[in-house]
Amino acid sequence: MTALIERYRTGPFRPDPQIYESVAHDESDVVFGIDLRKWSEGGWYALTNGEEKKDLIPPVLTALLAGLDAAYERVPNDVEKRKSWIYEVPLPAVHHLRETLNAIPPEQPFSPELLGKFDAPVIASCVKLWALELNPPLALYEGWDEFRRLYPTLGTAPKVGEESEEQHLQAVGAALLKLPRVHLYVLDAIVNHLKKCVIFILLWRLTLNVTF
Repeated sequence: MTALIERYRTGPFRPDPQIYESVAHDESDVVFGIDLRKWSEGGWYALTNGEEKKDLIPPVLTALLAGLDAAYERVPNDVEKRKSWIYEVPLPAVHHLRETLNAIPPEQPFSPELLGKFDAPVIASCVKLWALELNPPLALYEGWDEFRRLYPTLGTAPKVGEESEEQHLQAVGAALLKLPRVHLYVLDAIVNHLKKCVIFILLWRLTLNVTF
């Protein structure tokens, strides 16, 4: 790359090529940037642990959601609990938790004491980062356009002849049926957690353009 730049440059600008480091991993020493389908099939998990995988979703997500439940007990009220998901948390704090979890050997569990050192907004941001780095994403690359049609930009005015709530739910169900089972389990775990802290109701009403 450097040779090509030096050979074909036409001015004083000399860009410095940077090596791309993907967040996707197949190795057993990381829990972020994984392929859920490979994880669900056993793959390196069975090789490193020598036993059949029994979890429906990756243990790191289970630990993060459990850590959030414990962190909620330290917030003063339900309003702050919901705000944990929308606060802009500094990336260094989120990346610190990410690297801490990635550093735990595959055969060791994620201890509640480890997550107890972090506040709810940091853990919530880490859950979002974990979902963001999945490769492929939860809705899969081929299902991206379909889910974008189902959930357009929030806050837009309803269109004339817009589908009913029942039709919308049927379309959502049809889209979800195309997802691998492990993706549905992960999505269900996250949504159920959000329902417990009332965020799901808020997001659902906004999606359906329901007036409070």
